Amino acid sequence: MKGDKLNVSGGQLNDESKTITFGCPWCNNTCAFKDVNAGKSARCTACQSYFVIPATDEAKVKKIKSQPLESDGDVISGFYPAVLKKSLPIIFSKSSATGLFFVIALVFLKFIAWHSNFALSFHVPSTGKNVTIPILIGKTIGVSAYALIFWYYLKIIYATAFGIDNFPDIKLGFLLAIVCKIVKTLYLFLAAMAVVQLPTLAAMLIMKIFQVQSPPTLIAIALCCCFTFPMLILMAAISQDLISVLRIDLAVRAIMNVFAKYCLVALITAAVIAAGILSKNYRTDILLDKPLLIGVFLAGNVLAVIAGTYAARVLGLLYKHHGGQMPW
Repeated sequence: MKGDKLNVSGGQLNDESKTITFGCPWCNNTCAFKDVNAGKSARCTACQSYFVIPATDEAKVKKIKSQPLESDGDVISGFYPAVLKKSLPIIFSKSSATGLFFVIALVFLKFIAWHSNFALSFHVPSTGKNVTIPILIGKTIGVSAYALIFWYYLKIIYATAFGIDNFPDIKLGFLLAIVCKIVKTLYLFLAAMAVVQLPTLAAMLIMKIFQVQSPPTLIAIALCCCFTFPMLILMAAISQDLISVLRIDLAVRAIMNVFAKYCLVALITAAVIAAGILSKNYRTDILLDKPLLIGVFLAGNVLAVIAGTYAARVLGLLYKHHGGQMPW
């Protein structure tokens, strides 16, 4: 079957065109595609089997018993123009304004609330001492805002990967749904960070056991491990699976298959992370009487989060154009 090959693990796609929802003919996993993809071959990420996308929800789904052979090696051309020329106009288009406003509003919330913390003090008669218990309301709000920003990055990756150029709709749900999104997103981020740092920690332990001192070696190992971080995030966004982020072996195989283009993706991601670090939160005890500097830090935070939407879109484009070369 000719045509672009797509992978999906279920979920609704937000766009103006109609969404076709059906069960995988092999495992009955729920899959969803835009109707413009009807007739194309696709792979279910739940069972890794192939089928032809039907024209309607009710139509019978045709199975493909073997992997379709494609003359272009499962590659859609135009990755570099999509990254370097077409992405910024899409990010700043009218159709993406709601999503951009959402992440910027979260930046303002995090920036304002981060230092709004309190402490509860009381006297303990038995010890004669005062006890102070910090109540980190501001930090909790700030971390939650970070998590929701990252959650939206994952949605941008997913939407871009499956051909939706505009930023996805924002459907947070009620309080419990928001809390679940925050917890799941924090897990994905922390799990990816832990997997990335695990080889470095193992190397440090081995060097300590054998009493070897080699900082350059540790730095090299750490950089190599951090290199896989964007691919782990891409895997988590596409599969929407809490386990996939732990499969660093699949991440390495995917990187090797698209190494040159992934280097560009990793470079952009690293630049965005560096921008975020440089625009870290201000300290009220230092900048309280310097509103101009506070404005500079806030502007830096806003630019960093906008750059994050660009990095998320680039990750999605990598999968859109080279998803057929990724082993997951």
